[in-house]
Parts: sequence; C-alpha cells; structure tokens
Amino acid sequence: MDIRIAKHSDYKILEEWWSFWRFPAPSQESLPQLDENLFNGIIASKDNKDIASGFLYKTNSNMCWIEFIVTNPKTTSEERNEGILKVLEELSSVAKRLGFSIVFSSIKNQNLINKYIESGFIEGTKGTSELIKIL
Repeated sequence: MDIRIAKHSDYKILEEWWSFWRFPAPSQESLPQLDENLFNGIIASKDNKDIASGFLYKTNSNMCWIEFIVTNPKTTSEERNEGILKVLEELSSVAKRLGFSIVFSSIKNQNLINKYIESGFIEGTKGTSELIKIL
C-alpha cells in the first residue's frame, strides 16, 4: 500500500467520503496544514486507488492527535481495513519521528475503535462527550 501527503485538491473527494459515512466533514481550515497546498495528513492507496485518509494535529506538548480517519466507500471492506491500519501505522510513525510520545484520538464508531486497538492503541475513557465551542 502506498502513502502520500494529502493535498488541498483532495478535499472534495474526502468531503464526499465523510458525507457517505454520515460524518460531518471538517472544514478545510479545520484540518492541520503543512503549507498552502498540503494538509498534515496522508492518503493510503493501492493500485492507484485512494483507500483511506487521516490527519495529524501537532501540539507543543509530548502528545499529538490523530483525527478524521475516513475511507473510500467505493472500495471493499478488506481494502478499507487495510487502508485504515496503514494510515494509523504511518501517522503513528510520523508522530514518533517528530518526538511525540503519546497519540490521542476521540472516536465513536466501534469498527474504527477496533482498528485503532488492532494498531496498538489502548482504549481510555468510554462514554464521554465531545464538547466544541465555535468562536
């Protein structure tokens, strides 16, 4: 499976993926940026077909955040599972290379939680609420 950095031009496709899975797409401005053309996120592909994507938010502490994992609904469940695992593996590896020692994520979907656990994450608190304040 191949990995590439997500470009701003990929956003429309990712937005369609989130919509298919009935997940509200984050605004383009809410995604972590590398520069004016690239997100701090990746896309996993196989045989020139994009499969899965995810984003890494950096902090000024020892903890970073992986979020907005999404898969291409026009792929098989096996491809999606492989893609999610590859995205989690790659983003975790990048986080470690950047000097982070903890990776955090907040997830509701049990299938995705299972993929995180399969990828080496441990489950923390259950039944919490995410609270957001728009400024």
